[in-house]
Amino acid sequence: MVNIYPYIFFTLFISTYLCLINYCSAKVNSSELRVVFGILTTLVFGILSVFYGWRLVDSGHGGIDTVGYQSIFNSLSQNFSEGVFSQRIEKGYATIMWLVKSISDDFSIFLFCYFFVLLVLYKNITQKLTISFFNILSYYLIALLLIDSFNISRMILGVFILFFSVVALADNKYLKAIFLIVIATSIQLVCAWGVVFIIYKYTYEKIKNKKVFYTLYLSSLGVSYLLVELFKFILVSIEYGHYVVDESGTVSFLNYIYAMILIMFFYFTKSKFEIKNKITLQIFYLLPTIFYIVPLYSAIPIAYRFNYIYILFFIFIIPDMLNICISKIKSGQWGFLGFLIVVLIYIFMKVFNFFTRDIYAALEWSMVYDFVFWRL
Repeated sequence: MVNIYPYIFFTLFISTYLCLINYCSAKVNSSELRVVFGILTTLVFGILSVFYGWRLVDSGHGGIDTVGYQSIFNSLSQNFSEGVFSQRIEKGYATIMWLVKSISDDFSIFLFCYFFVLLVLYKNITQKLTISFFNILSYYLIALLLIDSFNISRMILGVFILFFSVVALADNKYLKAIFLIVIATSIQLVCAWGVVFIIYKYTYEKIKNKKVFYTLYLSSLGVSYLLVELFKFILVSIEYGHYVVDESGTVSFLNYIYAMILIMFFYFTKSKFEIKNKITLQIFYLLPTIFYIVPLYSAIPIAYRFNYIYILFFIFIIPDMLNICISKIKSGQWGFLGFLIVVLIYIFMKVFNFFTRDIYAALEWSMVYDFVFWRL
């Protein structure tokens, strides 16, 4: 059994700390205080990254996939082309590994650097949340994704970077969005899904007649079944072909049902006109793209990793959803109570499922005993 208490303490601490520090930074006008907050946050991130980096990585400890990443790191050649391009993992992630290895052979240094970057991205994502009492819920759920990185580090880093392509799209900065998608894809191939965001947004804005657009959208959903064969080919070509024939995975459509409810909330109410956060608004417009994944996920359960992209979306829009629901209920529109209950159930299920199922992929969190820090 995994001792979950370190994970509970970590997620509560980092989410509460960042929520408070971001709120204080936004409220103060003193540049000196902001510098102090920045130094304090850098120190906190450094300490947390030490606990992440110098954790024990072994059988039963440190994350299921991390043992494999450790093996890759240790086997990297000092020659860049030989070290990076001989690996089956994405070349951007392999390059980060190689750069760190060129400085130190200690895998813990790599984990430290990786997590520090992840925390910086986490901070920047949360800074874009709508300021609300409900912010802490989003902070906390994103902190659970940080724990997921104990196992699927490429996936979480890639998804965090991909999120900023949506930020760029919200500002209609297509070239910046493409650049970020390329970076995210070099970390985790799944993030190439960002291309779907660009095509969908561009088409949505170009076709003024929305009946024509949605007819085209529904027709294209049928074509998405071709993605199954394409994805199978890609898996085989990158030596992950065993996932194609693996029938042990289970399929759950709860994320897609939840996405449909959010779309109903958005399109069958006037809520879109009440959302001031342009990133939240962009996420709502992109939500229908999740259904392109259904045929792929139905055929290959490993495609559940696409869901992480949308889970981050679901988490980000929580403050806006709850603010609108509370406001509508107060004005006597009790129909929004149903949406409020659904969002709260989703939050509860995410936390419950994480601590009863997902966290076990992170394995036991123990620290290495030969690191001088622990002997002081």
